[in-house]
Amino acid sequence: MQYLEPPKEDNFMKAYNLHQEGKYEEALTYYKKVVEEDPKNDAAYNNIAWVLNDLDKHEEALVYSDKSIELDSDDAEPYANKGNALLGLGKYEEAMKNYELAIKYDSKCSYAYYGKGIVYYENGEYEKSIEDFNEYVKLKPKDVDGYYYLGEAYYNLSEFEKAVTNYDKVIEIDKNEEVAYMYKADALYYLEKYDEALINYDKSIQLNPNFADAFYGKSRVLSELNKAEESLAVLTKAIELNKEYKEYAKTDEAFENLKENSKFIALTK
Repeated sequence: MQYLEPPKEDNFMKAYNLHQEGKYEEALTYYKKVVEEDPKNDAAYNNIAWVLNDLDKHEEALVYSDKSIELDSDDAEPYANKGNALLGLGKYEEAMKNYELAIKYDSKCSYAYYGKGIVYYENGEYEKSIEDFNEYVKLKPKDVDGYYYLGEAYYNLSEFEKAVTNYDKVIEIDKNEEVAYMYKADALYYLEKYDEALINYDKSIQLNPNFADAFYGKSRVLSELNKAEESLAVLTKAIELNKEYKEYAKTDEAFENLKENSKFIALTK
């Protein structure tokens, strides 16, 4: 019986696979071999920019994005990568222009919608951010990041029910996302659904027993329920894990009914 030898992996695919594995520097080495062998390989220049953005080397990423655009000005991805580089440099207006160009050339360029959503979010334009992240999750329905941003945008608009819906989407995709349970609990707190909030804080803590934010959130709910001793015990744990919560608690209205409690005063002193 004869066996066929499997095809050899070329440098481009080696680089791509290494990038997917998070081996960024090795991926760069192979992508650069590709452009040495083929200086007109626009896809390789684009992917070098992609890797450099992942390494937070945004100035370098701009150079390679521009080279890719020079070689193929109708391809959406280099504009999205250039947008990501500019976003990383805090140049939001220029980033937005490149994301819009990416969408012009490919209306299904998911990363361009993602980038636009971030720009709007960082600028406090939450309604516009929601529009773009909704487009993103249509194209990438299994990516939890889009739902996280939607949840946070709705949360910042005090639309807590919609925030909960999006955190539930994250949990549906990955039941081990402790941050999603904590964010969901925060939203439930403002809906005054305290029992549900406690369940979600506990789930977050179960997944990460050193999650200070979840302990602090739980202590706030217990205080609102007038469970002083339980609240103080949980707050003590939160402060042990993150000393900053000592200061936060002093002015947090959730602890208003504990402000005269001697244990609370000693804990936040």
